[in-house]
Amino acid sequence: MKENQVNKGKIDYQDIWFRDYEHRFMIARFKKAFTLPTDNPKNDYLYFLYILKDEYKVTGKEKGKTKIQRFNVMVYNQSYESFYEMVLSIQPILEEYILDMGRRNKLLNLVTKLNPKYYAKAE
Repeated sequence: MKENQVNKGKIDYQDIWFRDYEHRFMIARFKKAFTLPTDNPKNDYLYFLYILKDEYKVTGKEKGKTKIQRFNVMVYNQSYESFYEMVLSIQPILEEYILDMGRRNKLLNLVTKLNPKYYAKAE
């Protein structure tokens, strides 16, 4: 199968990036490519949460200088079937990685932009 046969349509997705000290949070919403008969027709999207941590490691020495590079290490990932399932389970996960309540609330406010009803109100 050729690449142009697979990628005929544009992928409908949105993502949010948030940085808190050494952790980066990516929360993404993708439109389902197909639905099964057992799926809820209201859930047209899949949601993903990725938490990455910055780690610095020595990668080599060059003429007496030490080279240090930054690596992204995935420390957590989870997928969700609906927006409400994600919102209910994301709070305890964020409490482990973001200690400041103000920053945690800022990220949760950004997450509300992934709600499909958020865009229905704007139109």
